[in-house]
Amino acid sequence: MEQTYSPRLPNCLSRPLAALGLLLAATGAVQAQTPAATFTLQATPSTGAGSSPASVAIADVNGDGNPDALTGNYRSNTLSVLLGNGAGGFTLQANAPSTGANSSPYSVAIADVNSDGNLDALTANIGTRTLSVLLGNGAGGFTLQPNSPSPGANNPPYSVAIADVNGDGKPDALTTNFNTGTLGVLLGNGTGGFTLQANAPLIGAGSYPQTVDIADVNGDGKLDALVANEGSSTLSVLLGNGAGGFTLQANAPSTGANSGPQGMAIADVNGDGKPDALTANAGSSTLGVLLNTTVYAPTLTSVGPNPAAVGTSLTLTGTNLTGATAVLFTSSGGVATAAPAGYVVASSTSLTGVVVPTGLAPGLYTLTVTTPSGTSNGLSQTVTAPAGPLPVALTRFVAAAEGVGAVRLAWATASEKNSHSFEVERSTDGVRFAAIGTVAAAGTTATAHAYALRDAALPAGAAVLYYRLRQVDLDGTAHYSPVRSVAVASGLSLYPNPAPGGAATLSGVAPGAMVQVLDGLGRAVATATADGTGTAHVAAGLAPGVYVVRAGSAALRLTVQ
Repeated sequence: MEQTYSPRLPNCLSRPLAALGLLLAATGAVQAQTPAATFTLQATPSTGAGSSPASVAIADVNGDGNPDALTGNYRSNTLSVLLGNGAGGFTLQANAPSTGANSSPYSVAIADVNSDGNLDALTANIGTRTLSVLLGNGAGGFTLQPNSPSPGANNPPYSVAIADVNGDGKPDALTTNFNTGTLGVLLGNGTGGFTLQANAPLIGAGSYPQTVDIADVNGDGKLDALVANEGSSTLSVLLGNGAGGFTLQANAPSTGANSGPQGMAIADVNGDGKPDALTANAGSSTLGVLLNTTVYAPTLTSVGPNPAAVGTSLTLTGTNLTGATAVLFTSSGGVATAAPAGYVVASSTSLTGVVVPTGLAPGLYTLTVTTPSGTSNGLSQTVTAPAGPLPVALTRFVAAAEGVGAVRLAWATASEKNSHSFEVERSTDGVRFAAIGTVAAAGTTATAHAYALRDAALPAGAAVLYYRLRQVDLDGTAHYSPVRSVAVASGLSLYPNPAPGGAATLSGVAPGAMVQVLDGLGRAVATATADGTGTAHVAAGLAPGVYVVRAGSAALRLTVQ
């Protein structure tokens, strides 16, 4: 038998607001080294007579650099557009677009769902049990599209969240389906259309899910879903597989006895780098604080150079690599050989100086990293026969970062025979090398010699560089040294930072490179393209908070005030 639910309307404990109340932060006094914070209620702009807004979302929808507000209006079946003036004031626009007759929108989310560069709105409608798609024109106007997608029969969606959950670069939508206790997964086509996936993941019988939000909660690089369940007073965790599938985890954590959570937000509230959850508990009039205690296992995403000869220095990239205790090369026969000690944990996402072990036969190996939190996935690494001996006795060859924007190469020989020169070659991927300088050799000598070259013209945006020596004989014959890798400091710079309204300039980017601004959940909220001088202007209008500005493999943190 179908469950029905009458949402709590104005004058009750939980959601919809009769008007939009704005609380602006004011400066507080300093007390015992902890700054106080005070909030002052501002004038409450109307969202429309009889509108009963049930949800609000904030973004710059008209491109003037000021945050605006959209509300989904439960009683009037409309989307109110309130344009911000950048000083805390909002003006209701006339002719609020319809979300559909009898739709009763209960949740609103904002994203560019049709790839035209303008922000659009999705509303979850409990009246018609549909998802309304309202395409934005970039000036604050929205148009309802026909044929609203459904999250499934008998499924009034109480919440909608937007993110690319299947990795195709197009925004998708997740909904909480109150009657069936399921998660609706609607994959976007990048033009404003959404397709409901079969076999909706179960959230739990009797859960009566209210709110869904999206984040990578287990550190595997794939987006997951958290759902606040009013009926069972729990927080469901559904882990994503990166292809649009989700699996409910057992033993959903409690939000408190009879707490009945209706709202939820995700952020790292204790500074440990993991997303936590806060729930608004209508049943107990409390705030549920659920800290993420997941132990993140390491993951590998790339290795280079590949192929590589015995003795070559590799760089591994991935996630959660801090504290690496072993790097193993496992043959097809299951024999594991450890890389020699001495590799460097450059960061939680990079290991450098991983040397291919002596004695490995040429062939295909599986490379894994072990940390105290577990063992990573395996990457294929091809090991080739060692390079032929150089006509010089090379005793030393190192590459080391020298501040920001330079790498120092140093090598030494014990003896040389008919040696004309050393060409230093550089690569950004460990596969394609190009000469960056030449150092004259000593010819024929039995005396030790030391050489050096400083590379001060590093390619913009590169996080790891690879170097090798091309030793050239007097007769033109050439021989190659083993490859060395080095993690380089980012040459990117942001100004101003902190930035008022998000208006900042990024420099040090490769001309023509794409720049992304990511929010705390890893979602792209703005993009820009670097000009011919390697400069990109980050879009203004970002809500206050902390963001990551990424160009290629380099990234900087941006604080918006």
